[in-house]
Amino acid sequence: MLFDAEQRIVFVNQHVVHQFGFANAELVGQPLSRLVRHEVGDGVEQTLTEALRDGRPTATRIEAHVHCADGTQRSVVLEIAWLDVDDSALALCLLRGSSAREPLRHGGHVERRLKDAQRIAKIGSWSWDMVTNEHWWSDEMYRMLQFEQGGHARAFERFSELVHPADRERMNQRMQHIAQGAAPSVIELRATLPDGTQKTFHSQGAATLDEAGRPIHLHGTLQDVTEQVATQAALRLTDLRYREAQRLAKMGNWEWDLSTNTSWWSDELYRLLEEDPLHYKATFDNFLVKVHPDDRQALIAGQSTIAPGPNAYVPTQSRLMLSGGREKIVEQIVEVRVDEHGTPLAVVGTVHDITERRALENQLRESESRYSSTVELAAMGLAHIGLDGRFIWSNGRLRELLGYDNDELLKLTIWDISHPEDSHMADRDRPRLHAGEIETLTLEKRCLRKDSTPIWVKITVATRRTAEDRLMYDVAVIEDITTRKSAEARVKYLATHDELTGLPNRTLFAELLEHAIETARRYDRRCTVLFIDLDRFKIVNDSLGHDAGDLLLQEVASRLRQCMRKSAVVARLGGDEFVVLLEELSTADAAAEVARRILASMHAPVKIMGHECRVTVSIGIATYPDDAVDAATMMKHADLAMYLAKDEGKNNFQVYSKDMSPMSVEHLELEMRLAHALERAEFSLQYQPRVDIASGEIRGAEALLRWSNPDLGSVPPARFIPLAEDTGLIVAIGKWAIRKACEQNVAWQKLGLPEIVMSVNLSPRQFKDPTLLSGIVKILEETRMRPDLLELEITETMIMNHVDIAAEKAATMKTLGVKLAIDDFGTGYSSLSQLKRFPIDTLKIDRAFVRDIPHSVDDTAITRAVVSLGKALGVRVIAEGVETAAQYEFLRDNGCDEIQGFYFSKPCHPDAFADLLRQHRLGS
Repeated sequence: MLFDAEQRIVFVNQHVVHQFGFANAELVGQPLSRLVRHEVGDGVEQTLTEALRDGRPTATRIEAHVHCADGTQRSVVLEIAWLDVDDSALALCLLRGSSAREPLRHGGHVERRLKDAQRIAKIGSWSWDMVTNEHWWSDEMYRMLQFEQGGHARAFERFSELVHPADRERMNQRMQHIAQGAAPSVIELRATLPDGTQKTFHSQGAATLDEAGRPIHLHGTLQDVTEQVATQAALRLTDLRYREAQRLAKMGNWEWDLSTNTSWWSDELYRLLEEDPLHYKATFDNFLVKVHPDDRQALIAGQSTIAPGPNAYVPTQSRLMLSGGREKIVEQIVEVRVDEHGTPLAVVGTVHDITERRALENQLRESESRYSSTVELAAMGLAHIGLDGRFIWSNGRLRELLGYDNDELLKLTIWDISHPEDSHMADRDRPRLHAGEIETLTLEKRCLRKDSTPIWVKITVATRRTAEDRLMYDVAVIEDITTRKSAEARVKYLATHDELTGLPNRTLFAELLEHAIETARRYDRRCTVLFIDLDRFKIVNDSLGHDAGDLLLQEVASRLRQCMRKSAVVARLGGDEFVVLLEELSTADAAAEVARRILASMHAPVKIMGHECRVTVSIGIATYPDDAVDAATMMKHADLAMYLAKDEGKNNFQVYSKDMSPMSVEHLELEMRLAHALERAEFSLQYQPRVDIASGEIRGAEALLRWSNPDLGSVPPARFIPLAEDTGLIVAIGKWAIRKACEQNVAWQKLGLPEIVMSVNLSPRQFKDPTLLSGIVKILEETRMRPDLLELEITETMIMNHVDIAAEKAATMKTLGVKLAIDDFGTGYSSLSQLKRFPIDTLKIDRAFVRDIPHSVDDTAITRAVVSLGKALGVRVIAEGVETAAQYEFLRDNGCDEIQGFYFSKPCHPDAFADLLRQHRLGS
């Protein structure tokens, strides 16, 4: 007989049925007390209870009474051994007659049936009498382990050798613990049988103790659970796969048993609902609580209309409301399970979390909507074009671009909308695109709108193919580049033409001149250049403004074109300079005749903005190969001849000659190069420090103009400044110098260097310039330099001419906040009364007086007088040209405020001057 830990009978053999008269069904499932009776106080119940304590009872014997079905009673001995079968505790109970411990009647049958039970259950039993050291194995033990019966001596050793090494030590330790009285427990052992078969066994043992508590007998069972373990592993794997499938699919399932009215939910359904299976009951009402209120009625209505059979329930979608206000969207599919007669047994269903799918669907719809809107509203035209060249789809931008509606465009081909001259531009490469030789086709061509207006487009074409790489149609992107093409043409035109007059510019003229010289060389011909410069153009520009100057230049260009043959090239080099190229002239007199025509064309007055202006020109002529054999030399010689014409009184022409005075040529060349020095950034400034004699600190700097020409090298200021003054170039150069000096002073301040006064010389012509004051204001505003850090130096000579005007202008300059200095003081003829009229801040002693002090009596006297005069006027006195210690000491001892000269530093570049500001102190 077998019973479980709750003393409930789970199995009886036929011997029990025959011996005690009960039917099998009357015992199985009944409590043990149904068969084994006991009286109150006889100790049977207590013994069983103690044996079952902790769920792992020891092997034991109990004397009890059995009440048979016919009402009789028999005394029996219950021999109980506990087994672990599939993790369930079962007791194997043998019933023996109580007299002389003999088996009950039909004992042979019992033994045979017990052997059958062990074979069927694949359970072997064993025992070991620890007193006699006798071992006993059941037949099933031998059979399971493939041992021959009778070899008891080494049976346990042989079994131990079969056990997996990893389990062998655990088995031996467990045997020792049982022998020491430990409670029975099941251990799992892996073994390899003699024929190589891999088996898994459950082993359990128990000990019988004597009155002293010593083990006298060990007995136990060995059960072959290989199939159960494999089945359980397969079931666990299947269950794992089932759970993983549900988790990955985010799909839970449920079942409602109609007979018991109970429900079951899968783990994934609980997870989907974010509830704990231990605390949340699986019911339809509990599920309904999770459903959004607006979706509950539809779900209830759907559940109430479920009919038996597959596909009888339409899938429904509902929103679930979770903690924190979060929302999920689920889809349910429900089906009724029926028996063979069609009677409903249960309702089953799945709940699928489609939140992500719905989001993706929404994103897809949104993406499709955006794509559709983007394509339709795209700034570029888009089209699908069939293999026959016919339009099969287009967006709104393309239809707008071409002026057709959709139906009209679908009737046309790509050749129909192309400009006749460009219609077959893509025919060569389109077959290559379809053949896969190229991925895309790009071209620029002209198309015709519906109204026949030509437009430039850029077309990029790719192919659309099926998954099997079968060609379907072309996808074309059409961009309107008409504006870009016009701009490119405009840029190309401006690169070679003067925007104001429309004449060829310097770049194009240089190319044409090179070509003309090469042609003349090849065919032994002549070509001539006439270099033309307007006389007194600056007067018109300054008095009437730049707009008037532009109108004058346009009129001159027009007159030049009108008096030239069509073969002549008239160009504007820039500013008020024009040039004419004449080819195939037979004699030099022919060029002179052209020059006379030009001079005559300028005789008539020009009416500009209500004013009548007269303009004259100076012309220089140079001829290939008489005067030059290359373009650069030819232009240079024509330019020199033009300057000679200006020196000859303007309004005439001069032909270049090798017999020109070398000095004249040199002067003209210097003047010519000076005229372009500013625009070619050939000027620079150097800075000489002004040092306070008392403290040794740098108080200021004088900006000194330098000119470095690529051909002439460094040109001394004494050589080019008078020329700049004579030509009037000094005004523009002077403005540049003031701006550059202010920018540099501000740059030093941004480096954290001390603030100093920046001195800049004004030339006589600058001082007379009517735009001087406004120019200074603009420079100070744009450079953000404080006015009191700018000092303008003027000479005595400049202020003695027109003293009243000069004094008024100086006073106006002071209102700007700038400082004024009298440079080269002592070399002019100013009187003290005149000097007092000027709001000066500084007197600068001319270097001519400093040069010979303290040795020259006259120079020392003049220097002392100037210093005294400065003190009397309340202005600072600066000595220029200080080069020796003796000069420095004399000036210091006589109260001079500042010195400037080589004794402290030569003029230097901005970076070197910055180093002086950082480090240098006089006498350090």
